[in-house]
Amino acid sequence: MQIRSAPPRTLNLPAILEASRRLVDTEGLSALTLRRVAHEVNTGQASLYRHIVDRDELLQLLVDGFADSYPLASSRGAIEQRLIRQWRLTRDHLAAHRWVVRIAAEGRVRAFGSDALGKHNRALLAEAGLAAAQVSKAERALWNLTVGDLLDANQQQSDYNWALTRLVRGLLA
Repeated sequence: MQIRSAPPRTLNLPAILEASRRLVDTEGLSALTLRRVAHEVNTGQASLYRHIVDRDELLQLLVDGFADSYPLASSRGAIEQRLIRQWRLTRDHLAAHRWVVRIAAEGRVRAFGSDALGKHNRALLAEAGLAAAQVSKAERALWNLTVGDLLDANQQQSDYNWALTRLVRGLLA
């Protein structure tokens, strides 16, 4: 009688990142341990070290992958509405993955923007007529509003929308 062995499993960085993101999205950042990730990908913890150095590198890789998934608002409509729509999309995207906000708040990992999102936001602000020196300050103010809203457990979506609208109108005045 011949015993069949299980098909060889493929352990690679994308599989590790997929399992890690699924874990933090469903159970939160505290559940992300290398032991737990190894369990999720059905391997030993030592095997992970062929692909990542430590948990901090895993966090950075997760955040980098997340940053590439930001939605970009369409280019239709008045500039004020496009800015508001973009920042609502950004807030909603972050709200669905609050672990990113927590990581960034800790300050160990650069977590908020992607190159595509940053270029898009800066282009919108420049199109709105802000000078180059004002663009970076305006983008930072919009990030601070968005992140602050998500860190405040008592905030309501309507409060964010109200503040966002006022901030954008003030920037464009």
